[in-house]
Amino acid sequence: MTNFIDDLPKNHSLGLEFFRLSNLQPLSTDGYFECINKLRPLFKDADFIASTPGFYLNMITNVDDDHGNSVRLTYYTTNPAGSLRAIQDFAAKNKQIAIFESKDTNRPNPASPLHTHDYSQLRFRNFLNRNTQIFLDVLEYY
Repeated sequence: MTNFIDDLPKNHSLGLEFFRLSNLQPLSTDGYFECINKLRPLFKDADFIASTPGFYLNMITNVDDDHGNSVRLTYYTTNPAGSLRAIQDFAAKNKQIAIFESKDTNRPNPASPLHTHDYSQLRFRNFLNRNTQIFLDVLEYY
């Protein structure tokens, strides 16, 4: 089970990273689940948890890059440099997955936090984060 807080802090930034298996080929549906399982240790990494209070995953087609599917990790961070370092260190050590550089990759900017004082937006981000945690727990037993 993951160790994320129940509610995201009001002040956080957003980042987007795309992942594929190490061959960087577009992911099939089975490849999507395999890639998520390869990413699972990242979500339990102490450095990632310390700087990244929430995230969600989805399968995305990188239309403008190569028309292939990737796992998109959308993460909420209170320490952009820490989150990015944890992600990049994990990818460098894990030879089974790779960061797919997409034109839609978005590295968080600490000078541009999200407008999180809008209650409905923050509520929706919390919903995505919680549902992802449930999905990961269920997938672990599948």
